[in-house]
Amino acid sequence: MRLGRMQKHLFVQGKRTGDKEYAEVLVAITELTNTLRKQLMEG
Repeated sequence: MRLGRMQKHLFVQGKRTGDKEYAEVLVAITELTNTLRKQLMEG
């Protein structure tokens, strides 16, 4: 829930600052999420 809110906020901000920066942030968030999910799965 919090992650979704953060992504929405970054999307709104991203429209102002430029799509390239937003895309980079989104990739970073996605990679972080995948890493955390992997760590949780491994226990």
